[in-house]
Amino acid sequence: MLTDALAVHGDRLVTVAGLGGVGKTRLVLEVARRLHLAPRWSVRWIDCGRRSVAVQARTVGERPTLLVLDGADAGVDTALLDELFHRCPDLRVLITARVPQPLPGGQGIPLAPLPAPGPELDHDPVALAEVGAVRLLLSHLRRLRPGFSLEAEEAPAVASICRQLDGLPGALELVAGWSTVLSPRQLAARLTDGPFPLAPPPAGFGGRAEVGAALGAALDRLTLGQRDLLERLAAAPGDWSGEDAVELSGRPAQECLAAVHELLASGLIRSVPSRDGVRFTVLNLCRRLCGTGVYGELAAAG
Repeated sequence: MLTDALAVHGDRLVTVAGLGGVGKTRLVLEVARRLHLAPRWSVRWIDCGRRSVAVQARTVGERPTLLVLDGADAGVDTALLDELFHRCPDLRVLITARVPQPLPGGQGIPLAPLPAPGPELDHDPVALAEVGAVRLLLSHLRRLRPGFSLEAEEAPAVASICRQLDGLPGALELVAGWSTVLSPRQLAARLTDGPFPLAPPPAGFGGRAEVGAALGAALDRLTLGQRDLLERLAAAPGDWSGEDAVELSGRPAQECLAAVHELLASGLIRSVPSRDGVRFTVLNLCRRLCGTGVYGELAAAG
């Protein structure tokens, strides 16, 4: 869909935003791969944390080009973008950032974690293996433990891991890095001890330590009003609607709904399937951090 938006529908400036570890770069890599294989398209990839954006971006030619600005958390030079769009009418710019950026003429796409399984699938390995978060976790487990099979006795633990980690790809990769020395049941038990009890695995086994720090940083970016609302929502069980949030907060509807919008854009809440309109839930990891004071330490560590 994102590939079509850029190459077919003519969207020129798109930002994919979300928590660190949610899979922004992986998604954009796939988009870049597809356009690189398309006739006439050129792809330019700039890691904003490592390269000079201005110098690299000015190498864009006149042919249809996708310019990827990966990790543009510090913002982008709008004057430079204007210059590039003027010089290259067929330019498309795709940005990844942890926070949506209000760029003229641009649109933001919040990237949610992968779907996690509900408890009703805990004892159905076949159905469980079709859930997005479980598929990714199994792929990591099989890379490190060739021949690993999702058996009935391990299925509840695998499902629990995916739920506890909210389907966040970076977190799933991190926990899978320990699967050479811990079984899924042992890993699930370790995760119940706290939000982030596992250090990064040894080098070469995948996984990143940034998920906890990313959550902490996202919480620290909130205003006092947004944080207060999040903590109230985190203390309430189950999912909720925008109207529920307004009632729980006791604040004016427009102010509260704007805060809900910001929480969604920050990746701290996610929408959930519902027949009764739009509903949301707070990330499980976020629930466990709210009110503990741990997130400040995590953000500082990142």
